[in-house]
Amino acid sequence: MSDERPAVNLSALAEACVQDAEEDPVPLGDLWANQRAVFVFLPPLRSKAARMRLALVSEHLKPFRSLGAEVYLIGPNRPDQADRFEDAQKPDCELYVDPERHAYRAAGLLKEDRKASQSSGILRSLAALLGASFEDVKEGVEYGGLVVIVPPGRVVFAHAAHAVDEPLPIKQAHEALKNSGWSHLAE
Repeated sequence: MSDERPAVNLSALAEACVQDAEEDPVPLGDLWANQRAVFVFLPPLRSKAARMRLALVSEHLKPFRSLGAEVYLIGPNRPDQADRFEDAQKPDCELYVDPERHAYRAAGLLKEDRKASQSSGILRSLAALLGASFEDVKEGVEYGGLVVIVPPGRVVFAHAAHAVDEPLPIKQAHEALKNSGWSHLAE
């Protein structure tokens, strides 16, 4: 696991719109405007890694919430896939999707992968020949990560996963949030 912090583009992240279950756009900046926010970027929702990370995050919801933070899950999928994930996994926090990966890019979490790009090109060509659509095939790999932001917009912790099965450093994120110095009472 690397300690290298991802390059979070806070203004682009604030403007990045994710989709809720009804496919309505939600600008991420709205989610941290008045409270602390912990964004857990998941790998594709169909993966075992997404379920494992959800289980890890679920164990730590109470400590985050005791510090005035809300936890938001973000998946790189379509809303219909998020519905299936929510039905099966029943997360105790909000789940949004980012099918175009704008939030992943702004958070510095989209890993460009030449092999994935080559595979993507091959699959897109095959899709064109068959008249099919491969919406989930993107250039890049979403290993996910964690970004913690306090109002009015300060990143206090960020971590990019370097492998799909890498556990997220939840305890470090909690410590950073605890030491962030922001209080909703100060606003």
